[in-house]
Amino acid sequence: MKVIIENKIPFIKGLLEPIVDNVTYLSPDEITNEALRDADALITRTRTRCDARLLDGTTCKFIATATIGTDHIDLDYCKTNGITVANAPGCNAPAVAQYVFGSIAIWRKAVDDRRPLSSLTIGIVGVGHVGSIVERWARQLGMKVLLCDPPRAEREGDAMFTDMASIARLADVITFHTPMARQGAHPTFHLLDGSSTAELGRKPLVINS
Repeated sequence: MKVIIENKIPFIKGLLEPIVDNVTYLSPDEITNEALRDADALITRTRTRCDARLLDGTTCKFIATATIGTDHIDLDYCKTNGITVANAPGCNAPAVAQYVFGSIAIWRKAVDDRRPLSSLTIGIVGVGHVGSIVERWARQLGMKVLLCDPPRAEREGDAMFTDMASIARLADVITFHTPMARQGAHPTFHLLDGSSTAELGRKPLVINS
């Protein structure tokens, strides 16, 4: 078996060598159709566009991306051509949560906000891998927490969830953790737009995470 691995992925070198005959590390620019001609698998990140141009005529049957998103992978092409795709949901969730609270700290310093954290309300839109961590840490810090996640509310009941209008009206901080969806039951494109911005009651910090 031959596996091509993007050489910018941290901590991966040496992991597959004990079980794979041929492991080759390449830079994103070196991951080409020619390089993949006799490869069985590819492990990459978002720099590599995995589509017909890269994969046609190759023996690659497995693509793993060391990222949450799969926007760089033509999933329809892979399905049609029998290529299994795996991503890593939640892989950077704690780091994103750290970014959220770091942003809150910087914002509070910039506006000289000396209120205790327990007096602030945070609205979390999208309560998945990242949003759940933000929720837990916010509660541990004593913040008031509002959650908006319509898909989860449909599955679990809406007792613990609220709507965007309430978050816009009541939150001191609003942080978004939703996938990009332009269509479907719960589109997220421009979830915060001109009309909803006008409803922001407390002039909150808005974090597009």
